[in-house]
Amino acid sequence: MSAKPSFAEAKGKISGKFLGFSKRFFSGVKANPFAVLLVLFTLLLSWSNYQPGTWLSGWDTLHPEFNFGLYFKRIFFGVWQEHQGLGAVASQAHSSELPRLLLYYLTSFLLPESILRYSYFFLTLAIGPLGVYFFLKQTIFKKKTILESGSLAFCGALVYLLNLATLQHYYVPLEMFATHFATLPWLLLFSTKHVEDGSKGNLFWFASVSLLSTSIAHTPTLFYVYFVLFATYVLILSLIKGSLKRVGSLILATVIINSFWLLPNVYFVTTKSQEVIGSKIHTQFSETAFLTGKKFGDFANTAIFKNFLFDWGEFDQSKGQFVDLFNEWSPHLNSVPVISIGYLVFALVILGILSNLKNFVARKKNWEYGIALLPIFLISYAAISNNNPLSSTFFLFLEKFPVFKEALRFPFTKFSIILAFCFAVYFSLALSLIIERAGKLFSNQKILHWVQAYGVLILLTIYMLPAIGGNLISPSMKVTFPKEYFQMFSWFDRQPQGRIAPFPIDSYWGWTYQNWHYEGAGFRWFGLKQPILDREFDRWANFNENYYWEISNAVYSNNLKLFEGILDKYQINWLLVDSSVINPSSPKAVYFDKLQNMLSASRKVELVKTFGFLQVYQINLSSSVNSFVFLDNNLTSIEPAYSWNNYDAAYLENGNYISSTDYSLQSTAEYYPFRSLFTGKTQKDLEFTIEDKGDYFSFKRSFLDTNLGGYHLEVPQTERSELVWVDPKNLAKTKNFYPEVNFDGKEVEVRVPKVEGLYSAYINPLEVTSRDSFTSSIWICNVAGQGEVEDKKVTIDGQEYLRLIARDADNCTAGFWLPNFPQEYSYLVSAETRNLSGKSLLFWIENLNSHRPDLETYLPKGKNFKTSYFIQPPMENDGLGYSLHFDNISIGQEETVNDLGEISVYPIPYYFLTSLVLRPNQGVVYFNLPYTTPPIISVEHSNPSLYSVGLEGQLGDNPVLVLSQGYNEGWNAYQGNFQFSIFPPLARLAFGGNFQLLAPLLGKKIEEHVLVNNWENGWRLDKQSLSRSNRDKDVDTDKEIVIVFLPQYLEYFGLLLVVVYFGWLGWRYKHV
Repeated sequence: MSAKPSFAEAKGKISGKFLGFSKRFFSGVKANPFAVLLVLFTLLLSWSNYQPGTWLSGWDTLHPEFNFGLYFKRIFFGVWQEHQGLGAVASQAHSSELPRLLLYYLTSFLLPESILRYSYFFLTLAIGPLGVYFFLKQTIFKKKTILESGSLAFCGALVYLLNLATLQHYYVPLEMFATHFATLPWLLLFSTKHVEDGSKGNLFWFASVSLLSTSIAHTPTLFYVYFVLFATYVLILSLIKGSLKRVGSLILATVIINSFWLLPNVYFVTTKSQEVIGSKIHTQFSETAFLTGKKFGDFANTAIFKNFLFDWGEFDQSKGQFVDLFNEWSPHLNSVPVISIGYLVFALVILGILSNLKNFVARKKNWEYGIALLPIFLISYAAISNNNPLSSTFFLFLEKFPVFKEALRFPFTKFSIILAFCFAVYFSLALSLIIERAGKLFSNQKILHWVQAYGVLILLTIYMLPAIGGNLISPSMKVTFPKEYFQMFSWFDRQPQGRIAPFPIDSYWGWTYQNWHYEGAGFRWFGLKQPILDREFDRWANFNENYYWEISNAVYSNNLKLFEGILDKYQINWLLVDSSVINPSSPKAVYFDKLQNMLSASRKVELVKTFGFLQVYQINLSSSVNSFVFLDNNLTSIEPAYSWNNYDAAYLENGNYISSTDYSLQSTAEYYPFRSLFTGKTQKDLEFTIEDKGDYFSFKRSFLDTNLGGYHLEVPQTERSELVWVDPKNLAKTKNFYPEVNFDGKEVEVRVPKVEGLYSAYINPLEVTSRDSFTSSIWICNVAGQGEVEDKKVTIDGQEYLRLIARDADNCTAGFWLPNFPQEYSYLVSAETRNLSGKSLLFWIENLNSHRPDLETYLPKGKNFKTSYFIQPPMENDGLGYSLHFDNISIGQEETVNDLGEISVYPIPYYFLTSLVLRPNQGVVYFNLPYTTPPIISVEHSNPSLYSVGLEGQLGDNPVLVLSQGYNEGWNAYQGNFQFSIFPPLARLAFGGNFQLLAPLLGKKIEEHVLVNNWENGWRLDKQSLSRSNRDKDVDTDKEIVIVFLPQYLEYFGLLLVVVYFGWLGWRYKHV
């Protein structure tokens, strides 16, 4: 046995290692003076963009520093996003943030919280160009002198750093793009070196950087684009180098290292991606986003990386108006000498490509890298420069694949960073050619290389001068958070779990404006352990969005009963009223006064805490919910389950209910034929059929595949008619009308008479009528006031139509005012339109009481005329007036042409239709059974994907265990005993004394998984089985119910693969 080293010996070894490291470090610095200069320049750039006393926030943002433990839990158990309102499958790869979060957390021990996000972006700003520097120096220019290779690599790195693509990614910063900017050059460096020499060391470093780069998949489409282009590059390079086998190890490493988020994302794409595509935010925004990118997708703009953000705006609170996002940059870039520098860079890039092609033909010098990158350059350039026939054909092809179309709605964000890398490479190749020619004229090569380096630095600094002045990051992103938010976070951290509903709720857009100079997608959930029903999450799950339609309808109709019912239905424990929120377009729309009156009148809502402008209310729920779980009995079966709705009459009449998930009619179910009259989505989403029969409208619901012989139709008894005729010339003269109902066992039809009079309208958009109700004028209503609009009268088959034309403008001609329509009634609006080119008409109904759109949607596309139907539900009893708007919007030079025909507005019996119900003549009617108090339940909820439920007491009849999370087939419940004492002590220690994670293997699955309240999970329980296990104390089974989200195991499996792979890689690196 050898003796332990003495303290002096140990000290000597440490000192020796430190001295060795110091020598290598200073030797590296001496050999790379241009790298030092590059770092110093990025430090200067970073320092100039830091504003003391502020946080880097706004627009899209991540703030793990608000609560590191909370954020870590959410991304480690990241497949089910419990904090996103009602819960949602992760559409974004949150777990990909794990490596970045570790770095973030370690940095938090050195820096104040407010500086952490700044520091990460500044770190990436330095690392990315350094990667380009070493890529160029160690590959393309490795055979040149140290000075020459260093100067050329320095110039290439500057091009990667100082361009408009980098500006747009950092001006409104988001971590995944900064991470991509930082890691891409290093990934290409180590993969290139591995293809060349097969070194296990290079593979190890490639794998390590790949792990650090996983957060680029926060939005996975960025990773998918990178992966395809990366695979293309290494494949071509390996074919050139004759080392095809090495490509497999790189591809395999990339897939395995990303598998912990990649496998869950595949689950999301295959099961829930259509929900994102069909969300309100995406249907209203995606085409606009793509067309804005296309507006800048010409050759000239792509050459200098100028894209869609240069057409974006932001709200300037000091001016009280929207201004250009890049208003700090516009005067500078409008200068011809300045913008010429950008085009000079592009000209040199083209020269570099031509030079490389010449070398390829002659088979001289290091042509391989440029040739391998050329397809990447061409693909990326074509994707961004999408305003040309070839790209347009490709994106037209994508129309057949909505998932890919949605993924590429912003081609610039996916391709611009790798295109900037290509620019850097080809730019340096062009400089190499120029220096080679110039070297024949100058004898002092050293001076020539330094002049080249400083010349490029000066030119690019002039080009990006506002960035040096502190505008690489927008001043709007440097905010000061009011202390009230942190006080609120601290208070909620001491409260039990429960769902929070934020107010106001004035818009469906996941974008907020606040009077302390904040604008963005939001930030509150980073500091709250409780889920919050924020609009940012509506696009990720239908249930979240549907909550918005219901609660906004309740608030803006001032319907307290409906409002309280929605709080119960969605098990909302807290209301958070933030009076700092503003609506720049319509200040009244926030409705704070009406909301406060409603809350004051409610007996279910109690103000419990105030933090300055923040008010917190607690809700007295009808159901006793414990950690998102409760038990209920004798639930009524209600059909059909709906996709979209803003008024759930079945819940108001029955309370908690269950539905089938396959839209089938159960034998004991109550059936509401017109359960949803919601028309706030597209016309394809309507869940009822309507026909204009001349003097009446026919509402139909058919049941051709269902036997309804044992059902009867119950017609609601109304206190007053919803169809009132008022004589426009004599308001005292009125008459009530009533609908006609027919049910033949296969179909329900309601005939609603067309009630003419004061509360109806027939509008010919070509005519200026004698009534003051309608006004029409030609005007441009886009903020810039630029572009062209035109109106024409066209005659088609003897019918006259208004043709609306716009070019890079918003034609707002077709606006019609209905000031005398009482909002206590519901109205059916019909409009005949067709879309000839460009975007279809944007139709919206403005509420003249709240000054917000109660309904907003794009009309159908197509060159044939279609009649669209929209239902405006009843709003406030004392409200008055609406206006109808048909906006003809053109983005870019693509002309938008739409024809508008007849428009009609008639009252309809909204409450009558939604309350019609088919009930079985015989069968189990649960609500007539005696009510039994549900047993006490205990819940252990260790992570978002796992619940352990214990039952104590006698179960009632027809028990249903309810999980207050958005319904998903991935949720499964298992019955059994998972506190096993028979397992070895080591196994019990590893699993913390229980085996709940093994419930899918060890438990008995509860098969009857039902939809509760049209949004949450429920399981019908076997009363006899559970009661027997509770009576028999000797029976050690069936005492516990474990609920798990099975797709979470995909992440566990992926993490295991990553650990095993790095273990194998480390062993091989050490022993081979």
